[in-house]
Amino acid sequence: MTKSTRASILTVCTANVCRSPMAEFTLDDVFSRDPRFESVRVGSAGVRPAKESEVCDAVAARQEGERWSERVRAHRPSGVTPHKLAQARLILTASRSSRSTIARLAPEVRERTFTMNEALILGAGYRREGEIAGVEAVSAFAAYLDTQRGLQPLVHPRRRLPWSRVATDPLNIFDGHNAGSKAHAATVREVDAAMRRLAALIIGSPAPAREERKRVAEPA
Repeated sequence: MTKSTRASILTVCTANVCRSPMAEFTLDDVFSRDPRFESVRVGSAGVRPAKESEVCDAVAARQEGERWSERVRAHRPSGVTPHKLAQARLILTASRSSRSTIARLAPEVRERTFTMNEALILGAGYRREGEIAGVEAVSAFAAYLDTQRGLQPLVHPRRRLPWSRVATDPLNIFDGHNAGSKAHAATVREVDAAMRRLAALIIGSPAPAREERKRVAEPA
């Protein structure tokens, strides 16, 4: 997404080089396949964006195809701003800490800000109504998630990752960017799967298969 394009969905992580661009590109990949949702624009940002960097290699190699490659080439890490937050109909963060940063920066967007895993839990029972599509469907989904706060249990056992002795918060997607190739690949896979499930909820259809586009092999 170009810097001048208004994002209907904003994905947020720490540095804006791995988890949030992966989420951005995956959502764009899904929505671009459905004419009813081509109007949905997805952007990403970081609470502490990396300087003079590009999207990480694991994200760049996740899929082949010109649309994916174009987004990879165009991406430059950028920061979260009140303007970006005000424009977004739905804000998805990789972690609770990023969600908290956004709440301090722009308290008025709290009702449409969720961690990625939190949105999956709260949205489990969502059914798209009538013929709404595009940006309006995104707004309807965000509104539904907000109504489910306090109604859906968010307390789950903390996850212990194979490469870490520390259990992680189940509402976070672990930042494996600098934790070795296996952890990094697992993080990218988790973001990809979560975003395809969320997009399917918004669209109102089963999650699209990833096999439609060849993916470069992940590091061992």
